Amino acid sequence: MRNPDFEGELPGISGVAPLTSDEWEASRPRVVEALQLWQQRFEDQDRSELIADRTNKLLGPVYDYYISHHRSEQLFAPQLQQLAEMGPFKSLLYDTPSNVKLAQGDFLAHLDILPQLIGTWKEEAVRLLLGLLGLVGSEYSSSSPGAKGKGNESPLDSSILEKATSIFKCTRCSKSLLYPAILSHSCPVTQPGQPQCRWDEFQAHEEASRYAKVIIKILGEDPDIVTWNQLEEAKQRLECVRCRHKVSRKSVKKNNCLVMNWHQAILHELEKHSDEDEDRCKTGWRLLDAQSLPTVYSKEFKGARYIPGFRAWREDHDYCVQCGLCEIQDGQVVYPRSSSWGPVPEGAKTCTVMRHDLAITGVYRRQAVPSDLSSWPFPVRIPESSLIAREIR
Repeated sequence: MRNPDFEGELPGISGVAPLTSDEWEASRPRVVEALQLWQQRFEDQDRSELIADRTNKLLGPVYDYYISHHRSEQLFAPQLQQLAEMGPFKSLLYDTPSNVKLAQGDFLAHLDILPQLIGTWKEEAVRLLLGLLGLVGSEYSSSSPGAKGKGNESPLDSSILEKATSIFKCTRCSKSLLYPAILSHSCPVTQPGQPQCRWDEFQAHEEASRYAKVIIKILGEDPDIVTWNQLEEAKQRLECVRCRHKVSRKSVKKNNCLVMNWHQAILHELEKHSDEDEDRCKTGWRLLDAQSLPTVYSKEFKGARYIPGFRAWREDHDYCVQCGLCEIQDGQVVYPRSSSWGPVPEGAKTCTVMRHDLAITGVYRRQAVPSDLSSWPFPVRIPESSLIAREIR
């Protein structure tokens, strides 16, 4: 009753002196109510921790096992917390009494339903995102055998979402997001055991899309066709001529040209020049010459050297499929040895450590996907040169 943790929280108790009988009778109803509230809070906390523990230790490894055998689905699959809200997994996690001990085998028993759960989830996500763009309709559905007929809808064409102009905004964190990175954005996902958040935090970022069309045209591409991946692979860079500094022979800093890639250019317009009209955007950028690109790339990598694990997540690499496979032994998921799971050198016929024949096992590519418009590479400054920029007319 006199637990110091409750000091100041219990109504009618504000000191260390014992209560008289009259004081206790007057305070008892409110004290009991407060204690019951605290008990409920502790029970809710214990329940959330139990579900989180089950999710991470039991469902997590099972999901990792599935993904390791289906790498092509990794970019388009739900997050673990979202999977925990689906089908038999939700029932196991939420409905199993706390005094009943679960094992990984209980979740492995439902491994065969994962393709259906993931497929349904992805279809719903694509429909939601196309709806935000105002593109849900028959003309944006791709026909396929068996799709026609009463009660059947044609599958939605998710390739529209891969266009570089398909940009979304999270109203919670204000980040500008691309597909498929938006599928793994953390804001709509809550911790296991708590009410699941819906995707109503997302909206189409119309302003960013307008700037994207201008930037893409300056790059010499068609904004109605080009995808974000095509722009990433092209590795072109632009200079914001409105942010160029004047330099003289006496100037200490000669790096007067602000240079960036396509998605940083869109973000730059949003953050620095949004109060200007669209004509200023059209004339405010120059495309960098190929001769200047090595200088820019070098500076971008130097500026990113302090990002933890930078090279591991930013560069595209091929990996041996066999080395990355999880296994099941005695009802438990066993992870591959981390020492054997490294990138495969270009042109190699076997993997580096285990010497698997790559012609048999195959490789998969860990693709570097921009999580949002602010993702690396970051803007850099380089010195002005007659070779730096040319205006696209």
